[in-house]
Amino acid sequence: MKPSEQPVLRDLVLIGGGHSHVGVLRMFAMKPEPGVRITVICTDIDTPYSGMLPGYISGHYSFDEVHIDLGRLCAYTGARFFHDAVVGIDRQNQKVICQIRPPVAYDLLSINIGSTPQVRHVAGAQSLAVPVKPIAQFNQRWLALLDKARQWPIHRGRMTIAVVGAGAGGVELVLSMQQQQLITPKPWLLNVNIPNLPLADIGPMKLCRLGRRHAAESVIQQPSPRGGTMYWIGAAGAVADDAEGTDFHATAQGFASITPLQVDLTDHQRLPYWAPMAALLSQPKRRA
Repeated sequence: MKPSEQPVLRDLVLIGGGHSHVGVLRMFAMKPEPGVRITVICTDIDTPYSGMLPGYISGHYSFDEVHIDLGRLCAYTGARFFHDAVVGIDRQNQKVICQIRPPVAYDLLSINIGSTPQVRHVAGAQSLAVPVKPIAQFNQRWLALLDKARQWPIHRGRMTIAVVGAGAGGVELVLSMQQQQLITPKPWLLNVNIPNLPLADIGPMKLCRLGRRHAAESVIQQPSPRGGTMYWIGAAGAVADDAEGTDFHATAQGFASITPLQVDLTDHQRLPYWAPMAALLSQPKRRA
C-alpha cells in the first residue's frame, strides 16, 4: 500500500508491536483514515504471537510461522516503522524520545510493549531463571538449550527444568518440552506464590498443599463497540480452603509458598476398578 498523498493532520504513534497494535495496523490497512499518519516504534522487527509459543517449543511451528514481520505489515498499511528503543516521553511537547533517532512528535500515543517479569525482586532469579517474556530473549536461551541437547545426546531426556507458575501457560511449556524429549517422561511442576510485599518483609519459603476456591463467576457477555460480541472472564471464586498448611494461608502470613504438582491427573489406583465396566460397555449390542 502506498503512503497517502493527503496532508498529515494527526500523528498516531504506536510504541511496541503487541497484539493490540497489530490489530490497529490491520484495521487501518482495511479502512485508512485520511490525514492520519501512523508511526510504529519497536525494538523488534519480528513480533511473536505468544499463543503459539507452546507449539513453537514443541517443534510444530517454525520461527516465521509464530512471528509477524512488523516492517512488512507497516509497509502494507502505509505506516512508518522505526526500529529503535524508546527511552522517554516528553508529555509537555508531545514527543517520544528514542535511543538513536531524533524525537518523534505525536498527537495520539499508544503503548503496547507487553509484560516483563520483574525478576530482580526475587533472590537468585536473575542468574538462575529465564523469563518467558520478552519472548525474543527466551527464544535465544531456548535455541541454545536445543543446541546443547543435539551436541550432547546424553543430556536429552535427563534435563531438570523447573517452570515457575502452574497456570495454563506453565503446563503447556512443560508438555511442549516433553514433546522435544528434553525432560523426563514424568515432568513435575512447582507452583510458587510470592506475597505482594517488599522483599525485606517476605518470610522464608514454605512447602504447602494447594488451597481451594469456589467456582469462578460466570463469563460476562457484552456487545462490543464494533457491533460484535465480547466476553469478559468472570472473577475467581471465593476462597474455600485457606487452612494452615495451604498456599493461601502461607502467603496471607507473609511467607512465599511452594507446592509440587503433577501433570498427569489420571487416578491410576482406580483404573482396575473401572476396567470391567469399560469392557462391558465395549461389547456389541445384541439385536432383538
